[in-house]
Amino acid sequence: MQRIYEPENLMEGELLQQMLASEGIEAHLVGRHLLGGTGELPIFGLLGLEVDNDQAASARELITAYIGAQPLPGGSRRTHHPSPRPPRPRRLGLSCPRADCPGPPPPEDHGPVGRL
Repeated sequence: MQRIYEPENLMEGELLQQMLASEGIEAHLVGRHLLGGTGELPIFGLLGLEVDNDQAASARELITAYIGAQPLPGGSRRTHHPSPRPPRPRRLGLSCPRADCPGPPPPEDHGPVGRL
């Protein structure tokens, strides 16, 4: 096993671990249990991604490519796609999903309350 990368935080470590898994490389995120000792332990160098020796080179290449990736041009624009059907009118308090439902049912008569 070789330590190939030291993530800045747990989220980055788990993200990279899953990215490597999607490429068929089994990576182990070591040091996650040490994060609770912050203040008593050094802040940096607690987390590390480790892979088998024969997969270390390809894992390093994938991580380097992933970290250096840039967003696609125009990828930040959101386009609005209209709904294929018009929205249903909201009818609060009803359990009927159809728009043409009748009003709420009349209350049931349970007789006098409190009589035994």
